[in-house]
Amino acid sequence: GNYAGEWTADTNKTAEFQLKDNASVSAQFEYVFVYGKKELFEGVKYPPTATYTEGSVWPMDEYEHSSFLRKQILKDKRFPQSLQSIGGRMLENKKAFIKDFLETNKDLARDEGMDGWSYSREEQDIMTIAYMDKNIIVLSRMLYSYTGGAHGYYGTQYICLDLNGQSVIKLNDVLTSQGISKLPRLLEKNYRLQNNVEPKQS
Repeated sequence: GNYAGEWTADTNKTAEFQLKDNASVSAQFEYVFVYGKKELFEGVKYPPTATYTEGSVWPMDEYEHSSFLRKQILKDKRFPQSLQSIGGRMLENKKAFIKDFLETNKDLARDEGMDGWSYSREEQDIMTIAYMDKNIIVLSRMLYSYTGGAHGYYGTQYICLDLNGQSVIKLNDVLTSQGISKLPRLLEKNYRLQNNVEPKQS
Protein backbone atom coordinates (compact mmCIF):
# COMPACT_ATOMS: atom_id res chain seq x y z
CA GLY A 1 0.00 0.00 0.00
CA ASN A 2 2.98 2.35 -0.02
CA TYR A 3 5.51 2.98 -2.81
CA ALA A 4 8.40 5.42 -2.70
CA GLY A 5 11.45 6.06 -4.83
CA GLU A 6 13.34 8.40 -7.06
CA TRP A 7 12.35 9.29 -10.63
CA THR A 8 15.11 10.18 -13.11
CA ALA A 9 14.63 11.95 -16.46
CA ASP A 10 16.87 11.75 -19.52
CA THR A 11 18.11 15.22 -18.63
CA ASN A 12 19.61 13.87 -15.37
CA LYS A 13 16.93 15.59 -13.33
CA THR A 14 15.60 13.61 -10.41
CA ALA A 15 12.56 13.87 -8.18
CA GLU A 16 11.48 11.87 -5.18
CA PHE A 17 7.97 10.42 -5.15
CA GLN A 18 5.70 8.60 -2.74
CA LEU A 19 2.42 6.82 -3.48
CA LYS A 20 0.03 5.77 -0.74
CA ASP A 21 -3.10 3.68 -1.05
CA ASN A 22 -6.18 5.85 -0.55
CA ALA A 23 -8.02 3.49 1.76
CA SER A 24 -10.95 5.86 2.08
CA VAL A 25 -11.68 5.42 -1.66
CA SER A 26 -10.70 1.78 -2.18
CA ALA A 27 -12.75 0.68 0.83
CA GLN A 28 -15.87 2.07 -0.87
CA PHE A 29 -15.72 -0.36 -3.81
CA GLU A 30 -15.35 -4.06 -4.34
CA TYR A 31 -14.68 -6.00 -7.52
CA VAL A 32 -17.03 -8.89 -8.21
CA PHE A 33 -16.11 -11.48 -10.85
CA VAL A 34 -16.73 -15.03 -12.03
CA TYR A 35 -14.61 -17.31 -14.19
CA GLY A 36 -15.39 -20.68 -15.68
CA LYS A 37 -13.79 -23.08 -18.13
CA LYS A 38 -15.13 -26.35 -19.52
CA GLU A 39 -13.37 -28.71 -21.93
CA LEU A 40 -15.58 -30.81 -24.20
CA PHE A 41 -13.31 -33.88 -24.20
CA GLU A 42 -10.75 -35.25 -21.75
CA GLY A 43 -7.36 -36.50 -22.91
CA VAL A 44 -7.33 -34.36 -26.08
CA LYS A 45 -4.38 -32.01 -26.58
CA TYR A 46 -6.47 -29.04 -27.82
CA PRO A 47 -10.08 -29.82 -26.93
CA PRO A 48 -12.97 -27.49 -27.77
CA THR A 49 -13.29 -25.30 -24.68
CA ALA A 50 -15.81 -22.84 -23.29
CA THR A 51 -14.26 -19.97 -21.28
CA TYR A 52 -16.35 -17.38 -19.48
CA THR A 53 -15.16 -14.30 -17.56
CA GLU A 54 -17.39 -11.57 -16.17
CA GLY A 55 -16.48 -8.88 -13.67
CA SER A 56 -17.60 -5.51 -12.47
CA VAL A 57 -16.74 -2.85 -9.96
CA TRP A 58 -19.51 -2.59 -7.35
CA PRO A 59 -19.92 0.33 -4.91
CA MET A 60 -20.25 -0.49 -1.22
CA ASP A 61 -23.01 1.04 0.92
CA GLU A 62 -20.44 3.51 2.33
CA TYR A 63 -19.93 5.16 -1.08
CA GLU A 64 -21.88 8.43 -1.23
CA HIS A 65 -23.32 7.76 -4.69
CA SER A 66 -23.71 3.97 -4.36
CA SER A 67 -27.41 3.87 -5.28
CA PHE A 68 -26.95 5.94 -8.45
CA LEU A 69 -23.85 4.04 -9.57
CA ARG A 70 -25.41 0.62 -8.93
CA LYS A 71 -28.43 1.57 -11.03
CA GLN A 72 -26.16 2.60 -13.91
CA ILE A 73 -24.13 -0.63 -13.74
CA LEU A 74 -27.29 -2.76 -13.62
CA LYS A 75 -28.83 -0.81 -16.50
CA ASP A 76 -25.77 -1.11 -18.72
CA LYS A 77 -25.44 -4.84 -18.03
CA ARG A 78 -29.20 -5.31 -18.52
CA PHE A 79 -29.58 -6.79 -15.06
CA PRO A 80 -32.81 -6.33 -13.06
CA GLN A 81 -32.80 -3.01 -11.18
CA SER A 82 -33.97 -4.83 -8.05
CA LEU A 83 -30.63 -6.64 -7.55
CA GLN A 84 -28.75 -5.73 -4.38
CA SER A 85 -25.64 -7.66 -5.48
CA ILE A 86 -24.48 -8.93 -8.87
CA GLY A 87 -22.42 -12.04 -8.10
CA GLY A 88 -25.39 -14.41 -8.28
CA ARG A 89 -26.48 -13.11 -11.67
CA MET A 90 -22.94 -13.42 -13.00
CA LEU A 91 -22.84 -17.05 -11.86
CA GLU A 92 -26.11 -17.67 -13.70
CA ASN A 93 -24.62 -16.13 -16.85
CA LYS A 94 -21.53 -18.35 -16.58
CA LYS A 95 -23.60 -21.52 -16.09
CA ALA A 96 -25.89 -20.63 -19.00
CA PHE A 97 -22.91 -19.98 -21.29
CA ILE A 98 -21.27 -23.32 -20.50
CA LYS A 99 -24.60 -25.18 -20.69
CA ASP A 100 -25.25 -23.70 -24.16
CA PHE A 101 -21.74 -24.69 -25.27
CA LEU A 102 -22.26 -28.29 -24.17
CA GLU A 103 -25.72 -28.45 -25.73
CA THR A 104 -24.52 -26.99 -29.04
CA ASN A 105 -21.68 -29.54 -29.28
CA LYS A 106 -23.42 -32.58 -27.79
CA ASP A 107 -23.31 -34.48 -31.11
CA LEU A 108 -19.72 -33.55 -31.94
CA ALA A 109 -17.55 -36.63 -32.40
CA ARG A 110 -14.25 -36.72 -30.52
CA ASP A 111 -12.16 -36.89 -33.73
CA GLU A 112 -14.07 -33.93 -35.25
CA GLY A 113 -13.06 -31.61 -32.42
CA MET A 114 -9.35 -32.42 -32.38
CA ASP A 115 -8.23 -28.93 -33.50
CA GLY A 116 -10.20 -27.34 -30.65
CA TRP A 117 -10.34 -23.78 -31.96
CA SER A 118 -13.13 -24.25 -34.48
CA TYR A 119 -15.59 -25.30 -31.80
CA SER A 120 -14.29 -23.31 -28.83
CA ARG A 121 -16.23 -20.38 -27.39
CA GLU A 122 -15.09 -17.51 -25.17
CA GLU A 123 -16.90 -14.58 -23.58
CA GLN A 124 -15.50 -11.69 -21.51
CA ASP A 125 -17.40 -8.79 -19.96
CA ILE A 126 -15.26 -6.58 -17.71
CA MET A 127 -16.40 -3.29 -16.15
CA THR A 128 -13.96 -1.09 -14.24
CA ILE A 129 -13.51 2.55 -13.26
CA ALA A 130 -11.46 4.44 -15.88
CA TYR A 131 -11.60 7.82 -14.14
CA MET A 132 -13.05 9.20 -10.94
CA ASP A 133 -13.18 12.45 -9.01
CA LYS A 134 -15.74 14.09 -6.71
CA ASN A 135 -17.89 15.22 -9.67
CA ILE A 136 -17.46 12.61 -12.38
CA ILE A 137 -16.97 8.88 -12.66
CA VAL A 138 -16.21 7.11 -15.95
CA LEU A 139 -16.97 3.41 -16.27
CA SER A 140 -15.06 1.34 -18.82
CA ARG A 141 -16.72 -1.82 -20.15
CA MET A 142 -14.64 -4.20 -22.25
CA LEU A 143 -16.51 -6.88 -24.20
CA TYR A 144 -14.85 -9.77 -26.03
CA SER A 145 -16.41 -12.71 -27.82
CA TYR A 146 -14.95 -15.64 -29.73
CA THR A 147 -17.40 -17.84 -31.60
CA GLY A 148 -15.02 -19.71 -33.90
CA GLY A 149 -12.90 -18.61 -36.84
CA ALA A 150 -9.55 -16.84 -36.98
CA HIS A 151 -10.07 -14.49 -34.04
CA GLY A 152 -12.63 -12.99 -31.71
CA TYR A 153 -14.12 -9.53 -31.78
CA TYR A 154 -14.00 -6.95 -29.03
CA GLY A 155 -14.67 -3.36 -28.07
CA THR A 156 -14.59 -0.99 -25.12
CA GLN A 157 -17.32 1.48 -24.26
CA TYR A 158 -17.14 4.33 -21.76
CA ILE A 159 -20.01 5.65 -19.67
CA CYS A 160 -19.46 9.14 -18.26
CA LEU A 161 -21.54 9.89 -15.17
CA ASP A 162 -22.29 13.22 -13.52
CA LEU A 163 -22.35 12.40 -9.80
CA ASN A 164 -23.87 15.73 -8.74
CA GLY A 165 -26.62 15.74 -11.36
CA GLN A 166 -27.12 11.95 -11.07
CA SER A 167 -27.15 11.57 -14.86
CA VAL A 168 -25.25 10.16 -17.82
CA ILE A 169 -23.10 12.78 -19.58
CA LYS A 170 -23.88 12.76 -23.30
CA LEU A 171 -22.14 14.39 -26.25
CA ASN A 172 -24.60 17.29 -26.43
CA ASP A 173 -23.90 18.03 -22.75
CA VAL A 174 -20.27 18.75 -23.70
CA LEU A 175 -20.48 20.20 -27.23
CA THR A 176 -22.88 22.64 -28.85
CA SER A 177 -24.88 21.52 -31.91
CA GLN A 178 -22.48 23.61 -34.03
CA GLY A 179 -19.52 21.80 -32.44
CA ILE A 180 -21.10 18.38 -33.03
CA SER A 181 -21.66 19.23 -36.73
CA LYS A 182 -17.93 20.06 -37.07
CA LEU A 183 -16.79 16.92 -35.27
CA PRO A 184 -16.83 14.47 -38.25
CA ARG A 185 -14.51 16.69 -40.31
CA LEU A 186 -12.13 17.13 -37.37
CA LEU A 187 -12.08 13.37 -36.77
CA GLU A 188 -11.37 12.69 -40.44
CA LYS A 189 -8.64 15.34 -40.56
CA ASN A 190 -6.85 13.85 -37.57
CA TYR A 191 -7.36 10.28 -38.79
CA ARG A 192 -5.65 11.22 -42.07
CA LEU A 193 -2.76 12.87 -40.20
CA GLN A 194 -2.26 9.91 -37.87
CA ASN A 195 -2.43 7.32 -40.67
CA ASN A 196 -0.70 9.24 -43.49
CA VAL A 197 -3.78 9.28 -45.72
CA GLU A 198 -3.66 12.00 -48.39
CA PRO A 199 -6.50 14.60 -48.36
CA LYS A 200 -8.05 13.37 -51.63
CA GLN A 201 -7.41 9.67 -51.04
CA SER A 202 -10.49 7.55 -50.24
